[in-house]
Amino acid sequence: MPRRCRGCSPPPCSPGPGRGSGSWAGLSLLNATVPAERLAEANAALNVGGYLPAGLLPVTAGYLGDALGLPAATTVFGAVVVALALVGGRAARTAVSGEPIQAGSRSR
Repeated sequence: MPRRCRGCSPPPCSPGPGRGSGSWAGLSLLNATVPAERLAEANAALNVGGYLPAGLLPVTAGYLGDALGLPAATTVFGAVVVALALVGGRAARTAVSGEPIQAGSRSR
């Protein structure tokens, strides 16, 4: 019988459906794959890995806006977010397929 995680369902007044669903999915995945004695550690790592970049990006964008002006800061911020998304997508694809992606290769 699978373990049941208390508090894994999103609260009724969550900040948004994507945020609530993402949290619920992450906690459910942890609960299903991590041994019970390591759940707290895994949850802490998930929170640091998610909230640290989520906080650093807008703070950095604010400092860039002060230093470079809003149009340039917005462009740099967008480029960084796109680059991080591409790197993350590539890493996820590699993790799922189990084999490294060769430069210049195309999906089948």
